[in-house]
Amino acid sequence: MNVLIGTPAYGGMVHLDYLKSLLEYQRHGLPFSLASFGNESLAGLTMYDVFQVGVVDGEYLSEDFWLCKELGELGYHIYISDAVTVIHHGMHGFKAKKSP
Repeated sequence: MNVLIGTPAYGGMVHLDYLKSLLEYQRHGLPFSLASFGNESLAGLTMYDVFQVGVVDGEYLSEDFWLCKELGELGYHIYISDAVTVIHHGMHGFKAKKSP
């Protein structure tokens, strides 16, 4: 399996945590491809508002978590490596919690 990682890079920049997560993928031998959109922030561009966000069972789900929830409900399997710490950056950095 090869993971496709796509991200905007406003001014050609990405967050340091993002870079660290890519290095963690590489260090753990997880194959990935990178697609970046240079000089694009996507902020305020409603044409990119593809996935819903919202509160489910008292917990806010951002676009990536909402998509996983929706795909899971459709019967797709979501594979996540707990070897890599995931931080979703929006207004704040949201660190993924490991399930018990």
